[in-house]
Amino acid sequence: MAGSTSNGILVARTADQTITPLAAPAALPFLAADIGGTHARVGLVQAPGRDERRIQLLRYTLYACAEHAGLGAILADFVRGLDAPPQQAVVACAGYVLDGRVIHANLPWPVDIAAIRDEAGLERLDVINDFEAVAYAACGIPDEAAQILQAGDPAAQATRPRLVLGPGTGLGAAL
Repeated sequence: MAGSTSNGILVARTADQTITPLAAPAALPFLAADIGGTHARVGLVQAPGRDERRIQLLRYTLYACAEHAGLGAILADFVRGLDAPPQQAVVACAGYVLDGRVIHANLPWPVDIAAIRDEAGLERLDVINDFEAVAYAACGIPDEAAQILQAGDPAAQATRPRLVLGPGTGLGAAL
């Protein structure tokens, strides 16, 4: 899912590549979405409190991208079903951000960040590459849950890069 942790704080990478805090501990719930070429996975999540380590998933919906007019319509549909609409969201999307739009090859519609933010009624919408989000999240995976592809010095494992690969509509990869 979009959003990653950096020293326990949820962060998002903005269009200018600056990493900024997305939500402070004990903040209001926010939207997190993973947008691939086939499916959009949207969740309402709660950032961890000071004594918690895990993000809480409060609600989740899977959408077929081709069945919707665009990402704004998907997020607006999700928000309509909530008692209190969130004001911020982070979206991990296949492709890359350039001049406020996501450049992609697999989505059936354009992704204009400002238009989507307005359509969904959000104050803040941050978008990062979907596998960049997975790479950030990989930093939180315990060593015993990771698959080591090349054995080496166990003491150096913590400082070595981790590779994430994933098949979907395309093949994603990130370090």
